[in-house]
Parts: sequence; structure tokens; C-alpha cells
Amino acid sequence: MITEEFKKVTDKIQEQVGKEKASLIADSIATLLSDNMQMNKSLNDKDKKIDDLNKDKEGLMQTNMNLLQQIPMQREEDKKPKKKEEEKKERASAFDYNSVFDENGDFKI
Repeated sequence: MITEEFKKVTDKIQEQVGKEKASLIADSIATLLSDNMQMNKSLNDKDKKIDDLNKDKEGLMQTNMNLLQQIPMQREEDKKPKKKEEEKKERASAFDYNSVFDENGDFKI
């Protein structure tokens, strides 16, 4: 309940009960008023914090999307032929066929 509405209800109760009896329950009403005000303040603080967290989350999501757009993407088809070509070059340079044959073209023993 909003503080103003709560205050109106408590004032109405005091009018209906009367001034003399209202003074008997004044401490209880004051406790209710202060608790209600504290609860409303707490709710407002939590609402503000939730809004701040949502704004932070949206900002982080936007930053992440921007970072992902900066990463170059390649298709899998483009990656595979390059690896095969590199492997062929490595194999060719790693083994020399001329070292297996002698000057007549026969296998060396």
C-alpha cells in the first residue's frame, strides 16, 4: 500500500474508534506506519536495483554482440583444403625420394 493510502486508512480508524480509544492504540498504529514506510522504501530500492541490473545486462549483451561481429568467420569448406595442402607440403619436404635410389635408378641397400 502506498504511504498516503495507508495514512488515510489509519486516520479513518482513529476517527471511527474515537480520540480516547485511538490514543490507546496509537503506539501500534505508529509501528504500522513506520513499518509500512520502511517496506515501501525497501521495495523502491529493490525496483531501482533491478532496473540498474537490467540496463547493465542489456549493455553487456550489446557489447558481446559487437565483439562477435568483429571475429572473422570462415566456412568449414575453406578450412579443410588448406589443411590438406599444408600436410602435402610437409610430407613432400620431409622425405627425399632421391636418397632411396642410386645413380642407376636401383634401390640402395
